[in-house]
Amino acid sequence: MTEQSYQSIRLHLYQQQGGFVCNMQTELPLQGITALFGPSGCGKTTLLRTLAGLNERVQSSGACELYVQDQHGQWSTWQNPEVFVPSWQRQVGLVFQRPALFPHLTVLKNLEYAWVRVPKDQRIEQLAPHNLLQRVGLSEFGQRLPSQLSGGQQQRVALARTLASCPQLMLLDEPLANLDGAAKAYFIQLLKRLQQETGIPMIYVSHQLDEVVQLSDRLILMDAGSLVNHGPIAAILQTEEGYRRCQGENILLARVKENQPSEGLLAVQVADTTLWFPEPDTSLRKGSHCRIHVQAKDISLALRPTIESSISNSVPAQVVAFSDSSHQAEVRVQLVVKAGHEIPAQRLSATITRASQARLKLQAGATVYMQIKAVALST
Repeated sequence: MTEQSYQSIRLHLYQQQGGFVCNMQTELPLQGITALFGPSGCGKTTLLRTLAGLNERVQSSGACELYVQDQHGQWSTWQNPEVFVPSWQRQVGLVFQRPALFPHLTVLKNLEYAWVRVPKDQRIEQLAPHNLLQRVGLSEFGQRLPSQLSGGQQQRVALARTLASCPQLMLLDEPLANLDGAAKAYFIQLLKRLQQETGIPMIYVSHQLDEVVQLSDRLILMDAGSLVNHGPIAAILQTEEGYRRCQGENILLARVKENQPSEGLLAVQVADTTLWFPEPDTSLRKGSHCRIHVQAKDISLALRPTIESSISNSVPAQVVAFSDSSHQAEVRVQLVVKAGHEIPAQRLSATITRASQARLKLQAGATVYMQIKAVALST
């Protein structure tokens, strides 16, 4: 794992383009994978281009101050009225929607093109071309040309070539936009594994909620050129803005308990409760932590454990508060699940009808049993 990565970014950006105004001022910790999420045209790509050093002209059309903190806690200036550090000096890697590989070079030569431009004292051996080809599952394709690869394979090469430049920060602008379902699922797991193995922080732009929920450790909500909120993704999803903008998505941390391959089932533990789910394609080791992704609308509430039901997963929780949902006939129930093994207490939301709330006579402080109907699991 590299210890050369950037730790934090401090930004003040004001830019006006026609009728669009981008106005952001914040300090962002760089940890794991951070997702920039918001509707098209909200300023995600503008922010990414500014971080990459591709937005120098903002100096004449607005204002930009950008500083980065290294692993030693020292701050450096990337951009202000007097200073502009160009992209190639920032040690930032870029991955775009299209792979943009050199068509006349083999896969291996594409990676070596980036590797030989890294000063020898800054090279990270685990990011050497041959090592990277193995990491992205393309060891046998080193001598092929990009035109001889599938779209998903080309994007893997683009990711590996970016890593071969030994960046201290990676910026990814909707890299899954042109991939089909199977290639997208593979790339998501590959990206998460590479980030965990290398420790290089990544900022990932997307307007696809399923990608964001599966991939990110931290979430930045954006709208109309502004940062709405940012922080750990599970916490942001439980804010009013997160609930509304992310369609009631929840992330519940669990510990992998056991599996039953013959039945295709996996057991995970949440607090004192064991839940059984169809085993995912991703390998989940016993004792490791995983994330349960479940929408608020897929959680039903009961006043006692239900035995005679096709929904076998039931988790006790305490009602914290109620708030409006997106529909006047529904209500958001804010819940907390008690702490479990190495996992603190967790908050999540359920969406039920107001009629159900009245029938169950739900009040803050009440104990309920969440019946979880549909989920996805990830590492």
